[in-house]
Amino acid sequence: MNAVNPNLSVLRPTAFCAAALAILIGSPVAAKKLPAPSTDDQAVVECQLPPQIRTLGNHATYLAAGQRVSTTIADCKVRGGKYDGHGPGAFAGQASASLPAGAVAVTVGGDHARPGCPKSGVVGGLKASGGLSVRLAPGATAGRVDKLGNGKHVFMCDWSGNGAWVGVVYPGTSGVDCGVSATIDHPQPYSGACRSGWVSSKYVRATVR
Repeated sequence: MNAVNPNLSVLRPTAFCAAALAILIGSPVAAKKLPAPSTDDQAVVECQLPPQIRTLGNHATYLAAGQRVSTTIADCKVRGGKYDGHGPGAFAGQASASLPAGAVAVTVGGDHARPGCPKSGVVGGLKASGGLSVRLAPGATAGRVDKLGNGKHVFMCDWSGNGAWVGVVYPGTSGVDCGVSATIDHPQPYSGACRSGWVSSKYVRATVR
């Protein structure tokens, strides 16, 4: 019978399992503490969603009134709604005396903790010779006022109720300050030095600001 070396330590099962687990997953890492959600953003409000584009038959489209839902302020902001006169979408579906007939103003501001236009984006996904139509209102039948090419940077400020259209603000020439990077406490139709209008959201990729 072979003699057992008395200097060898016998690992207890629990110690062995702990050692094996440490090898598999490496040294323990402290969990990253996530910031607590804002209490204000979790409050439930009556949120008025922006109008939605509806289709009638094969070609006709029309702007239907947005739904009114009970949800949190955070969700209302994400969906482009307004609550108690705040939030993007506050002027969605409303005509403005300073705009052509049938135009829908692009809303900016409404959140004292975020820029007037909360997101930036880049136009992309177009054919090399194509252009993204900028329209007076969220809808394919609305009048076209401009075209944007791939790589054009825009501010994403307002959304239609179904998210298919985004209200954008962008400089007509380089070096122009659109005035939407700072906070704008109260929602208002955009009336700054840059251009504004509505584009199909599937051709605008949001970027980190």
